[in-house]
Amino acid sequence: MRNMDLENRLFKHVKTLADEIGERSIVKPVKLRAAQDYILNNLNDYGLETCMEPVCFMGIETANIIGKTSNYRDSSKRYLVGAHYDTVESSPGADDNASGISVLLELARFLNKQFAESSQTAVKFVAFTLEEPPAFATPNMGSYIHAQNMIRADERIEGMICLEMVGFRNSQVGSQKYPPGFLLFNRSHIGNFLCIVHDRQSRELSGSLLNTVRKTSNLPYVNVLAPFKGKLVPGSRMSDHRNFWDCGYKALMITDTAFYRNPNYHTRSDTPETLDYVFMSELVTDLVTFLAAA
Repeated sequence: MRNMDLENRLFKHVKTLADEIGERSIVKPVKLRAAQDYILNNLNDYGLETCMEPVCFMGIETANIIGKTSNYRDSSKRYLVGAHYDTVESSPGADDNASGISVLLELARFLNKQFAESSQTAVKFVAFTLEEPPAFATPNMGSYIHAQNMIRADERIEGMICLEMVGFRNSQVGSQKYPPGFLLFNRSHIGNFLCIVHDRQSRELSGSLLNTVRKTSNLPYVNVLAPFKGKLVPGSRMSDHRNFWDCGYKALMITDTAFYRNPNYHTRSDTPETLDYVFMSELVTDLVTFLAAA
């Protein structure tokens, strides 16, 4: 059954970030701060414990935004859900990555209510700054800084779930592309699925997620193993999970496969109207199911 209220909430988040705020790149620090404030205000409204994690790059002050479910301090099992809120220059970034942020926000809203009554499982939500170039693949990434801070604090988690472009679906034959010679899974040429990318250390995390959601989900998922922390699979390291893999944490990326499906990738045409909010709402429902049962 469709959840129209959730679909509308997801659209509102994407519309605010991509249309009202727009390009959220390091060259537009005012826009980056506006997105930061929007995310922080929503997490506060949902009752999470929030804080900012400063990040400085090119002389510009920005930050990761952190929200923890109210039971985080006392829980015995903790997960991290992350998504980046910045964009490349000149793109409104609806799919990349307002889609991931909107799913993160709605997950936070649902789960903080559920977990307030239980201390078994808790979630830390992190909206990362500076995933995109020129910070990408450098120690300036917000997720690199956060992962390093977790190591210094000896913070342990069951796993990290990275939401990277999760809003574009195309059910036409031929809409899904792949890297040359990519034969790691049954190749569907219809872009209607979500891809879960994991390294060897994270196989159990990925398997547990799939086993849980497939019992009730309407979404098709494709599970992809990226050996050697993704260094042999093109595109498998192109988001914030890479820094958690490299720091020894279990992590996976959930994605609509980005430029292998979405023709609007990193362009001005990556707008809210191109996304599928039923697709996104079903992902929220699936992740609520998994994390509530974990």
